[in-house]
Amino acid sequence: MRLLRLSRSFLTGLFVVSPAAAQSASLDMSGQKTEAAVLEVEAVRLKAMLEADVETLERITGDDYVHVESSGKVRTKTEFLDGFRNRDYRFESFVIEQNDVNMLGSVAVVTGRYHNIIETPAGVQPIKHARHVRVYALRDGQWINVTHQATEIPSN
Repeated sequence: MRLLRLSRSFLTGLFVVSPAAAQSASLDMSGQKTEAAVLEVEAVRLKAMLEADVETLERITGDDYVHVESSGKVRTKTEFLDGFRNRDYRFESFVIEQNDVNMLGSVAVVTGRYHNIIETPAGVQPIKHARHVRVYALRDGQWINVTHQATEIPSN
């Protein structure tokens, strides 16, 4: 189990990955290195969400992306990114409590658990605990997020 705990105040210099290193790691389809490459993209995604870094999210998210929120609302890549652009939401914190990777050739399925605090125009929302499934596809040597599904769960 791998625990990723990030907050806005702790991001400077964290998870800096050169594109060449990420590509090299993602091209190695031999188990642990491949899992590590997928988890590295997961960390880059998390950091980008905390920083509202739309450019990075754009790069690591597929054009065919489907985002299913814990409420059941379905969004496209454009709708997901527009939420950051328009400041519809901003993550105060986001903690990955568990992340497991299941490799299926050039597809990786990441399942786990997280909790976060999000701010919307209505104010800071209560802490949300959820399970997630994310699907990554290896495209042109890069792991690209093509699907996200979250299901809210009671806090432990």
